Amino acid sequence: MNLKQLLNDSRFDVICVPRLQRDYAQGRHTVKIDDIRNTLLSEIFSGMPVHLNMIFGDVDDSLHGCRRFIPIDGQQRLTTLFLLYLYRNKMISKKLGDDTLKKFTYETRRSSTDFIKQLVENGWTEKIETGKFSETIRNENWYRQVWDDDPTVAGMLVMLNDIHKYAMCQPESIGFPDLDKITFDFENLKDLGLNETLYIKMNSRGLELTNFEILKCSMENNLPNGHIDAERECFKAYEYEDNIDGIRDATFADQWKWCMDRKWSDWFWNSETLEGDSYFLKFITAYSIGFDAAYGKDNQSVKIERIGKIRKRLTEHTLSWEQLIKGIESQETRDRYFVKLAKLLNRMILTDGIFKSSWGDTYVLKDISEMKYKPVAVLFAISCYEGNTLCERAFDEWMRVCFNLIEYIDSGESFIAFCSQIKDLTGVSTDILNGLQLTNSSSRRLQQEKIKATLLLRGVRQLRDAESHQLFRGNIRQMLVDCNNQFTGIFNTLKWSNFARYFSNDGNFKPGIKTDFVVAFFKSCNSEDQLNDGSEILNFSPDNTRNRLAIDKYVSVFHNMLTAPSLQEVEVREITDSAEWNQYRDTIAYGEIVDAILAKTRSMQFGMKGMEFLYRKGSWLSSNYYIALDYKKNKLYRNSFLAKIGYEGNRVAENHDLWWVADVNFEIDGHQFEWNVWNWIYLLDSNGDRVKRTDGTEICLNVYSVEEDNLITELRRLISERTTQQSENTGA
Repeated sequence: MNLKQLLNDSRFDVICVPRLQRDYAQGRHTVKIDDIRNTLLSEIFSGMPVHLNMIFGDVDDSLHGCRRFIPIDGQQRLTTLFLLYLYRNKMISKKLGDDTLKKFTYETRRSSTDFIKQLVENGWTEKIETGKFSETIRNENWYRQVWDDDPTVAGMLVMLNDIHKYAMCQPESIGFPDLDKITFDFENLKDLGLNETLYIKMNSRGLELTNFEILKCSMENNLPNGHIDAERECFKAYEYEDNIDGIRDATFADQWKWCMDRKWSDWFWNSETLEGDSYFLKFITAYSIGFDAAYGKDNQSVKIERIGKIRKRLTEHTLSWEQLIKGIESQETRDRYFVKLAKLLNRMILTDGIFKSSWGDTYVLKDISEMKYKPVAVLFAISCYEGNTLCERAFDEWMRVCFNLIEYIDSGESFIAFCSQIKDLTGVSTDILNGLQLTNSSSRRLQQEKIKATLLLRGVRQLRDAESHQLFRGNIRQMLVDCNNQFTGIFNTLKWSNFARYFSNDGNFKPGIKTDFVVAFFKSCNSEDQLNDGSEILNFSPDNTRNRLAIDKYVSVFHNMLTAPSLQEVEVREITDSAEWNQYRDTIAYGEIVDAILAKTRSMQFGMKGMEFLYRKGSWLSSNYYIALDYKKNKLYRNSFLAKIGYEGNRVAENHDLWWVADVNFEIDGHQFEWNVWNWIYLLDSNGDRVKRTDGTEICLNVYSVEEDNLITELRRLISERTTQQSENTGA
């Protein structure tokens, strides 16, 4: 149908854009709308037939017997067509008496109604310069100044400006386009058996063409032609309305458009926000990102760059389907894009759109709030499932594996690797446990999934409990490997039993466990890098514990802890690569000391010339959060020395020679000394200041150069030096 035929339709008297509709938006001046308007006019003035997709609405005869056709989807296109016909009649054909266009009117504002009426009834200046059309109209004696404040009037004048520009540049050999060749599909809501809910939805959207409307149009223009092999399969889950005959046998494109305007859009509709398009747009965007990651051309870095641009364009509301599928070149792959998306939507609308991992992470796919990698990965994983319903055991098993892999996506690279892996597993998605037996992937995570699948097929039920635990979240390698991090082919029930004794399901320690666990952890370390873990060595929060459980260097540590009969019976392992770290570890691996440390802080940093310091919240100021430990290699023996001379200070724990202090002040033979964190000992005067020689240098001692048995002798030498200096000063 074309506009002329619609205007002459005997079923109604007028075409009326009602008050609930938005203003005319195709004449707005924004970068996005300018592009849309120029694209549309370029197609029309090319002389080729143009099809504007579906226009539908409702016939309302409640106003004094006047039968009004109210467009619900198509207001913008109808208005543009109206302006094209009006321009042709006034400027090209000179049909000033044509009353047909009087059947088109706006009720969005009274001023819009009056303007259109005057625009149709009055003649226009015959010759108008390019770019001066709206200026000329505003100078007509029938034009009212108040119309300048009407956005619909402003939009119509912008469109007329551009129509005039194109008309003035049109070659005579081509002439003004045959507007009757601009067609659209027309449907009456009542004929389709649809109710007023759709009317409310369509009229509650924003004031400007939405990004989704643009995307929807672009997609429909690129749908697969005719019938395709996967057609019946991808629409199988869609339940067509009872009063529709033959639609299931229609082409892919026709079925797509039918579903798009009905149950697909309905599923995203939120009755509280009166919004649906934005949710649908984010859903398609997320699906497209995953599809590109798996099927798109180019390498990882180019794909990651594309993903970034898509996110940015979505935020800026400048996203088109052409940008979404920029990495998809072949028509075959584009057809697959539509087929997978159609099947995904047809299965999705039978669910509530909420999907959960076994450890409780929830993804609401009706409203993907952010284009982060994990929710996008979840959506892509669902799209790769080949079953006909998302409410069956095979789908749950498929998603169990997918969630296990998704949990460790932390970058663009790992996201793209995931999508590629899932694409390769699509063919076995409905029987993933047996299907994994056929994989030969080098991926460590897939190797683990393959082993777990074998164990599940053997009936090892505890494996599922371990996977769902907050501290494993799918990665249960600790339960499957030996102390050398090699898969054993079994699920270690002893490890799991002990683990479950120590931790609650939320990842926190069970009552009375934490101190013993930390001590056992220290005892189980057998290399410096296991202990020297930045400032986090004492941090056993759920997140930090989960991270450690997933790191290879701690496999032997947890193996030693979890295979012992109890935490108190954990075997102490030798730190083979560092004698000093053995002494560090052995000094603090006591329940009393760990208790005292944990009461003050959970952060600890090693360093400072072999001394060990603990600090809280990054503070280096308070000596109450420092401990300095002895070690033999470089002759640091501060604590044993202080204990020997009977130092009275703030002990870390009773019966252990450790003190909460950084710079220690102590006394020898009635003289005060300071042993600082850098392992220098300074002589102090009665005011607590460091004593200086006559040349200005401080009287001090480097502990590294002195044996412990000789330390008091050396300190007395410093006292003697000061006494001598005082005598010389007195004699002078």
